[in-house]
Amino acid sequence: MHTSPVADQNVPTTQDVPLPQPFNVMIAQSGLLTSVYNSFLFHLFFLFPQETNMIWLLYMVCVILLNSRCTASTSSTGLDCPHVCTCRGSTAVCGEKDFGLTEIPSLPENIRRFIFLNGNIPLVNRKVLSPVSKCRLLSMTLRSDNITRLSSDAFTDFTVLQKLDLSGNRIPANMLRDAFRALSNRLQSIVLRRMGIAALPRDMFLDLKDHIVHIDLSDNILEHVFDNDSLLQGLSVLNQLNISYNSITFFSSSNVNLRGLHLSSNRLTEIPDFCLSNGSARYRELERVNLGSNSIQSLDNSSFSCLENVKYLYLGYNGMKVLPNNTFRSMKNLKVLQMSHQELTEIDELAFYSDSLLDLDLSHNYRLSSIMFPGNLPFQWVPKLSKLNLQNTHLDMLPASSLSEMFSQLKAVKKLDLQNTKLKALPASLSEMHTLEALILATNHLATWNSTTFANLTHLKYINLNKNGIRLINETSFPFETRASLKTVNLGNNDFLCTCELQWFRTWMTEVIKNKTVKFVKYPESYWCAAPKPLRLDKYNPTYAECHNYQSNAYIIASAVIGCFVLLLVVALVVVYRCRWRLRSYIYSKPQYQRLSGRDEQFVYDAFVVYCDTDSTWVINELVPFLETDHNIKLCIHQRDFLPGSLVADNIRNFMVKSKKVILVVSNDFARREWCQFETRMALNMEKKVIVVVRETVSTPNVFKPLRPLLANPGRIQWQDGQDGCRRRLLHEMNKNR
Repeated sequence: MHTSPVADQNVPTTQDVPLPQPFNVMIAQSGLLTSVYNSFLFHLFFLFPQETNMIWLLYMVCVILLNSRCTASTSSTGLDCPHVCTCRGSTAVCGEKDFGLTEIPSLPENIRRFIFLNGNIPLVNRKVLSPVSKCRLLSMTLRSDNITRLSSDAFTDFTVLQKLDLSGNRIPANMLRDAFRALSNRLQSIVLRRMGIAALPRDMFLDLKDHIVHIDLSDNILEHVFDNDSLLQGLSVLNQLNISYNSITFFSSSNVNLRGLHLSSNRLTEIPDFCLSNGSARYRELERVNLGSNSIQSLDNSSFSCLENVKYLYLGYNGMKVLPNNTFRSMKNLKVLQMSHQELTEIDELAFYSDSLLDLDLSHNYRLSSIMFPGNLPFQWVPKLSKLNLQNTHLDMLPASSLSEMFSQLKAVKKLDLQNTKLKALPASLSEMHTLEALILATNHLATWNSTTFANLTHLKYINLNKNGIRLINETSFPFETRASLKTVNLGNNDFLCTCELQWFRTWMTEVIKNKTVKFVKYPESYWCAAPKPLRLDKYNPTYAECHNYQSNAYIIASAVIGCFVLLLVVALVVVYRCRWRLRSYIYSKPQYQRLSGRDEQFVYDAFVVYCDTDSTWVINELVPFLETDHNIKLCIHQRDFLPGSLVADNIRNFMVKSKKVILVVSNDFARREWCQFETRMALNMEKKVIVVVRETVSTPNVFKPLRPLLANPGRIQWQDGQDGCRRRLLHEMNKNR
């Protein structure tokens, strides 16, 4: 007896086939013919009983496609998106390109997020917003619309609004407060940036206290508004507060539920009082703190002692000088610490002691040197550190042994940023960083490295060697194990030597690009041969046969050429070396380096300061504060203003041209320094007004020829610390013809 295949396979009937819940809802809402779909599904199960998963997948795709067609058809029956707006899904943006709109357009009713920019609607009331009142908006942005008056009934029709952004308008605070009352049921986020707000009523947010979660008052002119608890008192669910870019000097609040506190770019001189007198945390839920760009110049181990839950701490741009031991040790959950752009002179060994820290940013601390570390280097006490940023820290000031020790301490680091750190060589201990995945070495002075440097970096996926001094890459530059893991490489802006020694690299490079296993950033436009002739690297593809024949004769040809010119070259080098400073002065004094006659002078600096390193402390601590801070005279200081990566002589010439006058800070060390002699000659050749400040009597043997008349000039300033007469004379000279 023949058995039915349906009975054999236990295939369900159309009534038995269960539809996934989301698709049942979609079909019902779209008005699709459910019975037709179920019948279709039934027959697929009957014909292909072993392909259940594939059938379900096909069914879901069909439902999604047809449902999207249905949705599109439905939306087409409503209002079209106005031509001054861009509508995507449930979001409408108006005024992004058409500036100065004077009225709010009507929008399709499916819009839930409305953004109106760059308009001209001085008064906003219920009638003005009526064109969008039927949209059941969840988010409304009225940014930079010249609003100066806001009626109390403006938001009456927006009963489900959760976010309101009024940034860039000039609305009185009492009008804002009265308008918020209509939003007291649902509003969770309010953004009031760049509104010129100087003070807020104490009951500003009182009607929002049960729902408001996020307040953004950044980029205003608030000062003392947070000296007491009244403004935020009662906001029981508020957890995000942004008051950055104001003029706040003190912050204190009893709002214990804050999770994110942003106080950057204010006038704080010390860490806010995060801890109560009993040592417990004032803000128990706090996870993210931003105190960057203030004037907080000191920390101690009690500054954050109660902030056990903080994960992200931003302290950049504060001018701190010393990091003492155990500063962050009590922060048990700290993950990210941002300490860039400080003036650090000392970092104690246990300064970063942390069992939780993952990401440390010490970039732009220019004076990183062995003197900065009175004990051992601090990174061994951060065992979980996976990301370290030392960009612009000038690691060349560290001894080779300290640099090697630093790399050996970074056991768990996955990303290491050493861009523009003046590195000339990589220590062998780099190979001990087995977890490293991304290494940034751009804008340094690296030309070559040991064959074992990258030997054990088997997890390295990204390496950036852009703008170095690399001439050749061969098979030992990146061992096989390292090449196997690499996914992205940046070797652009290096002056490659395109000879047969580069053949291996070109062969490997061509192969991985073809197989798409390694991406070379900005290839081929940033990859060039500098010798033997300028050529884009992708145009240089020597064959094995060509290089084999070339190499057999290469040494003979090279020896013959070198033998002919070696003596002449040695003599020329000796002459150039002995006369190098006169040659430089002569070259940079040629007409092409001087300004064109008759051209209007455009000066960026009031004075270019010429000084030696031993006088740098006096210049930074005495001269710069007196002229720049006290009298608004802009100085060009080479340590601060010269462009990294440019030749020193080019920097001197370019910045001296931009300076109206030149100040010579004369001492014995100044007279002995060849660079100072060069700058003096340059100033005289450019016919600059030269102001001579003599800090100490210069011995006769040290006085070079151009300096003699300057020291004999009665207009020189014989500086004596603490004498106001010297300051007055210097200020008088600077203000002449200013």
